[in-house]
Amino acid sequence: MQDYNTIIGAIQMRLNKCPTRSVMDRFRIGSSTLNLIMSRYKAFDLTIDELEAMSPKEVEKLFYPQKNLQRKEVPLPDFQYYYDRIHAPNSRINISFCWLDYKEKNPEGYEKSQFYEYYQRFVQEKDDLVLQSTFSDLEDFYDTIVLPPPARKPNGKPTVENHVRYLETH
Repeated sequence: MQDYNTIIGAIQMRLNKCPTRSVMDRFRIGSSTLNLIMSRYKAFDLTIDELEAMSPKEVEKLFYPQKNLQRKEVPLPDFQYYYDRIHAPNSRINISFCWLDYKEKNPEGYEKSQFYEYYQRFVQEKDDLVLQSTFSDLEDFYDTIVLPPPARKPNGKPTVENHVRYLETH
């Protein structure tokens, strides 16, 4: 939540055609915060003079109501599709290109950092599932291995050296 001066100042600077970077630096806000302020300003269809006539608390409640308008129900992207594209043979696609593709299809979707975070979680879950299935397959494999009896000395006792030698050669 930004205070009254940040909201009004950011809107005034953007209306005066100041660069986005200058506004962000002046008020120490990120691009998503500035975009949120400007999109809500445009949605309210008020002039800057009408906003300045309001009390600071009214402006803050108008831009940041109790009910969180910013939290929207955005379905997760199809990460399996992007994973397959990235890992396809001879693919030159990376996660950044996937995010750009996603944003073209879903302009109101997740921003880059959130998309990356959810993708990393997907990959981690996928890797965990692969490891679990690999370990269970290995356990099944080791359960089925039957080692031959070790070689015996003339008096009938097995030797560790002969057993190790047998394992190394086979």
